[in-house]
Amino acid sequence: MVRGKPLRYLPNHRALPLTAAQQTEACRRYKTGETLKAIGDSFGVKSKTIRRTLRRYGIPLRSVPHGPRRNWTEAEDAEICRRYLDGESSETLGEEFDVTGGSIRWLLKRNGIELRLPPTVSQFFEWEETQAAKKIRNLPAYRKWKLAVLARDGRACQGCGSHSTSSNPLHVHHLQSFASILAEHRPINVDEAESYAALWDINNGITLCGECHRKTHTLGVEPSELVKAS
Repeated sequence: MVRGKPLRYLPNHRALPLTAAQQTEACRRYKTGETLKAIGDSFGVKSKTIRRTLRRYGIPLRSVPHGPRRNWTEAEDAEICRRYLDGESSETLGEEFDVTGGSIRWLLKRNGIELRLPPTVSQFFEWEETQAAKKIRNLPAYRKWKLAVLARDGRACQGCGSHSTSSNPLHVHHLQSFASILAEHRPINVDEAESYAALWDINNGITLCGECHRKTHTLGVEPSELVKAS
């Protein structure tokens, strides 16, 4: 017990879905040269479970040569590229071919294939940018930018020409979306946001009423089309 919590809640001490005898057997078989995937399949668990078992017992993983294995066949090379493009992850392919995910990614890059962001990374960036956007919209510089765009546009919607009302207030819209600007500056640092030029360029802003602004987001209407239609 540590601070009243069972040992299994400590880092690297999560319960394994293997018995003590199976863990010992997995370590022995890995030392004799069997692959993580082969051992995992025999126990009905994933390769990463075997990897955790080895780490727990202090058994180092076999090193993988820099980059993909030197004996890749053309057929294996083509299969890995095809399956990655079909949606399989580099980690899954690495487990099957008994190399690291990094080796698979090296092979893909060598073949000119653009790598996907892992879902967890992509989701983290989206969350981070959403949180950053909330803080940036409260900066004095953001209010100054909005007022400058409103003044330039005569405080009138550039789509339909209406002025602000309680039921249909005016908004200031970024022509290059807020999200895409932040995505260009990953990882986001709110303290450096004032250096993100596109956020503060009044030529990247347009005044729209609430109704026209909704059309740009829900119907995909370009602000230029709203202006053209007015």
